[in-house]
Amino acid sequence: MRYLLLIITTMFVFSSNVEAKREWVDEDWVDEVKLQAEALSKECHAKTVEPVWDSFFYNDEIKKGYKKYNACQKEIIIAKIKEKSTPENAEKMIKALDLMEQSMLEFYGVMYNQVNTGFYGQAVNDMELGRRFEEVLYDVLHYQRYYPTD
Repeated sequence: MRYLLLIITTMFVFSSNVEAKREWVDEDWVDEVKLQAEALSKECHAKTVEPVWDSFFYNDEIKKGYKKYNACQKEIIIAKIKEKSTPENAEKMIKALDLMEQSMLEFYGVMYNQVNTGFYGQAVNDMELGRRFEEVLYDVLHYQRYYPTD
């Protein structure tokens, strides 16, 4: 009886290992989407004023550069959303994107107790917002790739 139980258990373990080796996601297109998102981000970066960190102060040139970068990212995201979604869903997603933007700025502003002033609070606000927009852009491109329109 013990041997029968051992054989059945062994068969179960090996059969589950065979199933686990299946590829569920095609790695090539995941990398392709990542490269496309990075290329679009670099395109936005090229359009902005290159920040120069030669001083300790968060000056107007750096601030304008981050604002332009974030605005460029947002424009691309909105264009991609409108390209894929129905008008009703696109409107909802754009409103959610606006809420996310305001929430991020408020969160880091409150966290550093400097909503619109100060080097550290404003720099973190702008950098974090840019990072979140990069993630959203990747997600939108991934969605477009995973659910292609016919």
